[in-house]
Amino acid sequence: MHIKKLLSLLLSAVFLVSTMGTALAAVPDTAEAKLAAVEKSMYGQEQTGALMDRIKHLEKDYEGVNSKDGMMDRINHLYNAVFDNSAQPSLLTQMNAIEWSITHQVSMCATWPRPVPLGTAWCWDSTRMPLFIV
Repeated sequence: MHIKKLLSLLLSAVFLVSTMGTALAAVPDTAEAKLAAVEKSMYGQEQTGALMDRIKHLEKDYEGVNSKDGMMDRINHLYNAVFDNSAQPSLLTQMNAIEWSITHQVSMCATWPRPVPLGTAWCWDSTRMPLFIV
């Protein structure tokens, strides 16, 4: 009888711990939190300054152009491009795939400095000119 109670308690603890992980991975619900998550993923830390300047900087680095949409639409677009895999692979998924195919490792570093070591380690020809930029 005590073994059943112990196993039941253990199983309950496993279910409790396993659901905590999904709660921690919840999508941020504010513009500031989403922007901070994108910046941490891209640059390794949250940036400082006005929200619009930070959004413009991210858009310029990611897409090369600035959008004319509203602030929340722009933040949602950046957040989805970096984290959402529902329609197509996200930026993080693509970077991880590239890194895995070259080094057979996936780092947890920010996405922005990752192409530099990949490019210098694998993408040079005999004249020391880059063959491609990752």
